[in-house]
Amino acid sequence: MSIDIAEFIDAEVERSVREDRARERREARRPLPWQEWLRHPIERARPEEPRR
Repeated sequence: MSIDIAEFIDAEVERSVREDRARERREARRPLPWQEWLRHPIERARPEEPRR
């Protein structure tokens, strides 16, 4: 029975570590607030494609 508990705890720790690493990867790809702020006016200033 203690082996089952140990396996469960091991699986939970592994899942938690995977979630933490995935969260860190997402945060690393997210632009910083000042980058977001600079990008928005530029995107709005782009000319639109002509409509047909």
